[in-house]
Amino acid sequence: QIVQPHYAIFGQKDGQQFEVIQRMVRDLYFPVQLIRGPIVRDENGLALSSRNQYLSQAEYSKAVEFAASLKEGARRQQSATLIQKNLEKISGIKVEYVKKSGGNLYAAVKIGQTRLIDNRPIAKKAS
Repeated sequence: QIVQPHYAIFGQKDGQQFEVIQRMVRDLYFPVQLIRGPIVRDENGLALSSRNQYLSQAEYSKAVEFAASLKEGARRQQSATLIQKNLEKISGIKVEYVKKSGGNLYAAVKIGQTRLIDNRPIAKKAS
């Protein structure tokens, strides 16, 4: 309210935060346009994050498995419970949550001491 911005830009990786801000802007009639930037991923599908630098080589491999499992779960329209169970089968990953909201699948995990978040759009059902 103090600076009165015209635009607020959020990365898609912070999708849950974006949904909260979007609801707040709508409900409180803030005159700001929200822009969602795409997730940038590395060549192995892991969402780029400054936190990735804290991963050891072995932990990075687990992080890639996390990203791939989330992608596959969203593609196959699996339940959040099933996706969480699949993630829990990957040794070295501690699942904090898996949640579906607003047409997206969100997840947070800890790999070693590093907390990673990611999200994927849920595939549309073929008609």
